[in-house]
Amino acid sequence: IAQATSNQMSKRDPLRPYMDVIDDMLLQM
Repeated sequence: IAQATSNQMSKRDPLRPYMDVIDDMLLQM
């Protein structure tokens, strides 16, 4: 999970709002 989070953080710059929504959806699952 740590690796996946690290990869997400690196891609999160241009897609910050979109990735935030994805994170919220994953947390709700």
